[in-house]
Amino acid sequence: MYFYATMKELKIILVEDNEWDIDLMNYSLKQKKVPYELEIYNHGVAAFRLFEKMTVAPDIIILDQNLPGVNGVELLRTIKKNELLRNVPVLAMSNACPPEYIQQLQQEGANKFINKPMDVKDMGAVIDTIVQLTATQAK
Repeated sequence: MYFYATMKELKIILVEDNEWDIDLMNYSLKQKKVPYELEIYNHGVAAFRLFEKMTVAPDIIILDQNLPGVNGVELLRTIKKNELLRNVPVLAMSNACPPEYIQQLQQEGANKFINKPMDVKDMGAVIDTIVQLTATQAK
């Protein structure tokens, strides 16, 4: 198990409407000792508005695909069209997506797609992926 207490604080935007998934993300970040600031948007339209007016880029955007208001692909397109956000790593997550949808996400610029974790152990692996994506982007 990796612990990240010595790294810089990550600014994470989580676009997720499921409270259990939000709680699991928070818990796992704390368990892994990742220094973080987590900004949560539980509706696609709220995230869409944020991305349009954002002035400081986060370190990573974690994007659920099944959101009320605006779906994940639409939000991903908005992110990738925004000059400030264009190079921010995007981790797309969902419970179930057909392979052609995952391929579309990759074509639209998602750095990685992950099936939503069901427990702390699986979310720990997601946290490792988040840290790796942000470390790669920082180079």
